[in-house]
Amino acid sequence: MLVSFERAIGLSEAWPLTFEDVPDGPVWVAVYTGGRRIRGRAAETLARHRPLELRRGAV
Repeated sequence: MLVSFERAIGLSEAWPLTFEDVPDGPVWVAVYTGGRRIRGRAAETLARHRPLELRRGAV
């Protein structure tokens, strides 16, 4: 399964890794936004999938 979204793209050395198969195990998901409402919505959405760990960064 590939889940991806972005608003801007920067090509880096890691870009090809986006399309490679991922080994079984934990997957890190990071959400970066300045919007408090969007940040809360992202946290709620991720929490519904019962992650092993959910960290909320500095406000």
